[in-house]
Amino acid sequence: MTRLIAAAMACPEALMVQERKLLDLLPRIARYRIDATGALILVAPDGTAITARR
Repeated sequence: MTRLIAAAMACPEALMVQERKLLDLLPRIARYRIDATGALILVAPDGTAITARR
């Protein structure tokens, strides 16, 4: 991924924090996996991870 663009929209603070964490982590993703529940886990080289569930 070379460049990521996001629209600025007014959301509850908790959602904006969650989005910021995801956007900060995405360029650093080194690997991913899907666990037994179907959740997507994105992992950076330093071990920082974020989990996406339905």
